Amino acid sequence: MDIIFTPEQVANRWNCCANTVINTINSGELFAFLVGKRRYGIPASSLQEYESRGVATRRKRQTARQSNGARTAPNNRGGANDG
Repeated sequence: MDIIFTPEQVANRWNCCANTVINTINSGELFAFLVGKRRYGIPASSLQEYESRGVATRRKRQTARQSNGARTAPNNRGGANDG
């Protein structure tokens, strides 16, 4: 029998908000099933499969950078204001 996670538990694991997990489910990237009318259940096997693709690891690093105030480099491709 698979362990079942809630979006909140997965969000805690990924260091993101539950809405990010729900958006990942709604996009079809992460399999989950409805428990009742509005709650999702995420099987551990589905979570492992998703994380093995490396997507969750990248998302976790991005979230950590954002929470530390780090920013990505600006786009320096040239434009009207470049001198």
